[in-house]
Amino acid sequence: MVESLNMKSPAPDELIARLKGGGAVVTVNRRLARSLHSSYDARLRASGALAWPTPAIMPLSAWLESLWAGAWQGGSLMDSARSLALWERIIASDKALPDVLAGNRSLARFAADAYSIIHEYGLRASLVQSGPFLTEEATAFRRWLGSYEDAVARVNWVDPASLSARVAALIESGKCVLPHSVIFAGFDEFTPAQRRLVEALRSSGIDVDAGGYAASAPAGAVTVRPYVDEREEVEQAGRWIRRMARPGARIGLICPELGVYRDLIKREFDAELYPASVLPDAGGEPGYNISLGLPLSSEPLVRSGLDILAIGPGAASLDALSAAFMSPYFATGAGHTLIAGVDAVLRRDNRTSASLAEYRRRLGSDTGLASRLGRWLDRLNNAPRKAGYAWWTGAFDALLGDMGWLCDVKLSSNEYQALSAWHRLLYTFASLDGVGQSGVPDKGGRGGLTAQEAVARLAALASETIHQPETPQADIEVLGLLEATGLEFDALWLMGCHEGALPASPSPNPFIPLEAQRAAGVPHSSHERELAFAARALNRVLRAAPSIVVSYPRRIDEREMRPSPFFATDAALAAPFDMVKSSARLRDAVFQRADFLDHDHDLEKVPDEPAIPVTEAERPYIKGGTAILKDQSLCPFKAFATYRLRACGIAVPEPGLSPRDKGSLLHAAMRGFWDKVVDSERLRELSAGGSLPGFAASMTEEIFAEVRLSSGISPRLIELEKERIRALLLDWADKELARGAFKVKAVELKTELNIAGLPITCRLDRVDEISGGEVIIDYKTGAVKSPADFFRKRPADPQLQVYSLTGAYDAVSFAKVVPGDCRFVGVSKAEETLPGVRPPGVRYWEGDWAALMEFWKATVEGLAAAFMAGEASVDPNPELKGMEAPCAHCDLTVLCRITETGNVNMAEEDTRTDD
Repeated sequence: MVESLNMKSPAPDELIARLKGGGAVVTVNRRLARSLHSSYDARLRASGALAWPTPAIMPLSAWLESLWAGAWQGGSLMDSARSLALWERIIASDKALPDVLAGNRSLARFAADAYSIIHEYGLRASLVQSGPFLTEEATAFRRWLGSYEDAVARVNWVDPASLSARVAALIESGKCVLPHSVIFAGFDEFTPAQRRLVEALRSSGIDVDAGGYAASAPAGAVTVRPYVDEREEVEQAGRWIRRMARPGARIGLICPELGVYRDLIKREFDAELYPASVLPDAGGEPGYNISLGLPLSSEPLVRSGLDILAIGPGAASLDALSAAFMSPYFATGAGHTLIAGVDAVLRRDNRTSASLAEYRRRLGSDTGLASRLGRWLDRLNNAPRKAGYAWWTGAFDALLGDMGWLCDVKLSSNEYQALSAWHRLLYTFASLDGVGQSGVPDKGGRGGLTAQEAVARLAALASETIHQPETPQADIEVLGLLEATGLEFDALWLMGCHEGALPASPSPNPFIPLEAQRAAGVPHSSHERELAFAARALNRVLRAAPSIVVSYPRRIDEREMRPSPFFATDAALAAPFDMVKSSARLRDAVFQRADFLDHDHDLEKVPDEPAIPVTEAERPYIKGGTAILKDQSLCPFKAFATYRLRACGIAVPEPGLSPRDKGSLLHAAMRGFWDKVVDSERLRELSAGGSLPGFAASMTEEIFAEVRLSSGISPRLIELEKERIRALLLDWADKELARGAFKVKAVELKTELNIAGLPITCRLDRVDEISGGEVIIDYKTGAVKSPADFFRKRPADPQLQVYSLTGAYDAVSFAKVVPGDCRFVGVSKAEETLPGVRPPGVRYWEGDWAALMEFWKATVEGLAAAFMAGEASVDPNPELKGMEAPCAHCDLTVLCRITETGNVNMAEEDTRTDD
């Protein structure tokens, strides 16, 4: 059973006196040890001392290890990596376990946790006494337990779970060198193993204070604050901290679900407390510490190393290659530009995979990068099929060295710490060879691991290794509920206190009988246990500061949330509070200043940057056709950045045929079809004679022989695309048969225009002659804008408006060639010119056809003149909503940074159609 000793805590002066006298302070966690160290040093500095011995303040785990090392009786202390590897190996060798579970690493983690519990709470007997009533999971664990302990004994290892009992036995036998007094600080409760340790110390004549060193002040005043969601809650906490912060004032934020909130806290606190973090190469520290570290694999430097090692000699996904090559830790300067060019070409060609050899060939043999890739390939090709952990560790280190990883990279303090952690990870990985000496067979049999298996295990080990960079002591601390033990603050915010987090839901270990866990009071074993723990923890936390803010979100993932039952009193919920409106974010500061200037305050106004008109020298290099005017209409900045700065997004390859390939195939099919069919009379002859399907099939075969497709397309996909093109040709022929008489005058007609000084090359898909006039038809293989777009001053796509300037036409229309939805979408001078196409005055336009043509001319010329004048404001077309909104599919939002203004519209649902 868990017990609390509830003795009186020593005062700070008494604590310092005991430490000076050679006593030891054993803390419940590392953070409290660090805080007590800092307080001790500050007291001695204030007393005028210039030097002093390092006090014996350390967390319980470190203290036990020091006692064990001092009274070493043989045996090497295991680390968690070797313990987990041994559990994994034992579970994998269990023939009674289904194969689907044998390689599950989570089983090994649960088993290691269960082993720690049975030692800490003395529950080994429950696995024997329950006998035939054991669950299937507990029965399996009992099998593994014997194998594990036999293997540990065979290699003379000591599992950390048994260390407390071993040290207690050494103390009882008088084999440990002990301080004359020991203070256990921050312990709300003691496990049976910890209590045995305390009693062993007392039996040896040691002065033991197990009451803990914790805040003894009365409970502070509590204010409960509900917020709309977690984001508003964290944002308000950041602003409150900024308002409360004073030199030397200690401010704490305690979050029971810190793992859930951590990323949000980091983002919002950086914005509020460290605004310069959004700037490139921002120096300095953020001014706050978060107690919860992240997996080592999430460190960019470590991720880069793992990405490089994951690349084999054969084909790899383009995303994996990009992650390895585009990292700033792999290539810098001109080398980065070269490899980025290769990556862009492969993506543009819709390649989803490539190889090191292909990258090397594309880079050219005379470049330094190519020689690095050559050394990489040599090492991969010369590696053995299987090898041990230590061999792979050396090979990985040598490969990264040959590759020039981190070469010419100036590392920051955090990156140096990540690199040190990487080296420790490799050392730990190499030590796993010792698991093979335990006598437990490896799942893969003899011969070690393949390169792929070794990299996967190294990556898994990095994911399980929590990395917390060392940072300077900060007055603002973000902590979990356990890490806050024993700490005191001048102001405190308790975040995320909703009913699902405080108390937490139970999560008992599946490998130990549940009743035994509940009877022993094992953490997370029952609702009662979690309620009692939360009550004790809150009793401590609420005495850690004179005033406490408690907050919770009213909604999480569309679920309504209520406050924790500990704070659900009417008085607490009724207490009024003010929202903190002032913000320190750079974005908000800009808009607050702009608002200030708008009210005619006497401050210097910085003029806008002048427009940069297109020069005569630049004019020949501007290419883009009607797409220039389309983008100018969508957003002037998009047109400026795309066609003058040559900025573009990174292409995303898709499996199979790309949309560009599909569009090229359809246009080629339509061109070939109408080159031969020529007019409506010939089309009707083919239809009446039953030869239209055969004609469409032969046309499809011809164009597939002509059009160059992206490489790597399977024959089966090509056959499916042929069938799709054949079907589309026949579907569209049916629409054409519903028309009156027409003759195809031109297909893919190239025309040059000069609009307000902007040269535009038009390629009209098709121009038809009809009775008394001509019509333009442009094929579209995707969504087509609503007819309302023809009557906007800023149309979503002014392509047909531009085409109308090439002559006098009776109709202009898109041909929507989509399976199951083939039709004309356009506008005509008179009724029945094209099926489904109507004159302008019927629905959207009050004027006649001539007025519409003048409107289109003015619209197009206005867009062209604005582009030529250098109009480049970040001004997305406000008429377009939902999925039509310019920002919804724009690749340049990172460049224009419109998302930082909060004015971007890209989420509103749009239910309009092109009817």
